[in-house]
Amino acid sequence: MKMTASLDRIANVALIITCAVVTYALIGHLSRTQPNPDAGVQVGGKLDPLPAVKYDQSQWTAILYVKSTCPYCTDSMGLYRSISALPSRKSGTLRFVAVSTESRTVSSAYLSQHAVTVDQIVEVLAGRPTPTLVLVDRSGVVRNFWLGRQDAAGAQKILNTLAGS
Repeated sequence: MKMTASLDRIANVALIITCAVVTYALIGHLSRTQPNPDAGVQVGGKLDPLPAVKYDQSQWTAILYVKSTCPYCTDSMGLYRSISALPSRKSGTLRFVAVSTESRTVSSAYLSQHAVTVDQIVEVLAGRPTPTLVLVDRSGVVRNFWLGRQDAAGAQKILNTLAGS
């Protein structure tokens, strides 16, 4: 009886140690493989070149990295509709450009489905995490950026920033 209890105790300790090692290894692997969400985007820096986008055509360009299969993009469509309707867009002070790894046809249909109008859709081979919204001046310098889905307060801050641009 004592030997069975000892074997059970040893087996339980071995199981706990194994679980701890596997958990540690998994967490370490996940933390190494997650992309840095703001890699390459910093206020005052320049974006990777988007040759099709002519920043000098307006004072400001809001660049939206979006993908139709991104649930956070879909959740954020109300914000993007509001950006579409900003007076600064209508006056030509602010251009709104969508960038996607999907075809222009797919991106156009997706944005249209959600009543979001943009001035230009750019198809790229590799993009940023979606959704990402970047405000760029006429020189191509990043003035602000926002990552991911925004809560109501965050969306309002974005609209205030873009309305004042």
